[in-house]
Amino acid sequence: MAGDIEGAIKAYRAAFKEDAKDEKNTYALAAAMALTYNRTDLAFKYLNIALEENNSLWALVDNDLLSMTQDERWEGIVTQQMDRFQKENGALKEPVYAKKLLHMIMTDQALDYQIYMARQSYMKNGHMPHWYFPMAQLKQDISKDNFSEMEELLKEYGWPTYSMVGELAADAVLLAINHHEVKK
Repeated sequence: MAGDIEGAIKAYRAAFKEDAKDEKNTYALAAAMALTYNRTDLAFKYLNIALEENNSLWALVDNDLLSMTQDERWEGIVTQQMDRFQKENGALKEPVYAKKLLHMIMTDQALDYQIYMARQSYMKNGHMPHWYFPMAQLKQDISKDNFSEMEELLKEYGWPTYSMVGELAADAVLLAINHHEVKK
């Protein structure tokens, strides 16, 4: 059932006990742990297991992991995945720029699931839950901040190309532009 994080954790843990090598399940368990209060150590434990053979940058944009970015261990995840990605795909011309763009994508996607759940509640009950409105404002603030940051990054580094930052990071510009509200 959507929104049942504790039920999801229970199911992912059971599946982990059955097959600890299932990267997708272990990653989902890490993400679920990251979404709950005070389970950061477990989130890092399972994320490290899930990423053992992974050379993608997806974890660096996954907003489910956003709470983990405030922990000092996050930089190790970023460095590890950037190194693995570049080993597999070749060196990026601007890896520092790529890291900034990837984090921007992660923050851009923050609260999307919660806003989706609020919309589902609206469809079911005919009104938005009270908690939607501060989240919607926070989402607007994030988009505004990302747009401002993107403007600064474009001045400093120029337009991000695939060879500079990789395909995933290069999409950050489009998200910042598409989600920025123009005041009339």
